[in-house]
Amino acid sequence: MNAARWVGSSLPYVTATSEARDEWAEEARRLGGHGTQHLSEVGESTAPPEVVEALGDDRVVVRRRVMFLDDRPVELTDSYYPAQLAQGHRTRRAA
Repeated sequence: MNAARWVGSSLPYVTATSEARDEWAEEARRLGGHGTQHLSEVGESTAPPEVVEALGDDRVVVRRRVMFLDDRPVELTDSYYPAQLAQGHRTRRAA
């Protein structure tokens, strides 16, 4: 990976709370916009090399999302989980 890479704070997106809420929608609202996301795929896959290095396994469950701000795509997000931790999640592709 490039040493000059950007690193953001994802803590609000992964911290469990007692309330079901969409952190991206709330952040977009604070910026004066409307944030939504579309889950495009969830399924088991072979991990790319940098994910294998980070997780120590080449079998992962990947969750792919498209983030929208005011109905315009602004971010593609892939989250990887070790397959043995995420077993039982059905593979699906959104329409």
